[in-house]
Amino acid sequence: MLSPNSYIPSSPHPTPPPPHHPTQLSGQTNEAFWNSVNHAKPFAIGLNCALGANDMKKYVANLSACADCYVFCYPNAGLPNAMGGYDQKGSEMAEELRPFCEEVCVRGLMECDHMHTWHCLRR
Repeated sequence: MLSPNSYIPSSPHPTPPPPHHPTQLSGQTNEAFWNSVNHAKPFAIGLNCALGANDMKKYVANLSACADCYVFCYPNAGLPNAMGGYDQKGSEMAEELRPFCEEVCVRGLMECDHMHTWHCLRR
């Protein structure tokens, strides 16, 4: 049984803004979102898969700069095509994700629910 003072690790992951928009879908900037959840001392924070890696990077870097916990992201494989599929290959996505790791702005890259395993296994 948990006591009222128990720490339960949490990891909020809001939806990032549409490309070239300053606020998340909630209407908050990354800094405002962080300020609204940091009192809970999350284990990690991240952005979900509303954007591809190229569009998401600046928002993840910004969140990484203001958060004092691990930062994760769930980039998708580009924008969906007319049939709702994703045309980006795993090797292309890997190259787009390389700066995330080289600049150490994230501690983890997660698989978005529509991505294929080969996107994640590609090195």
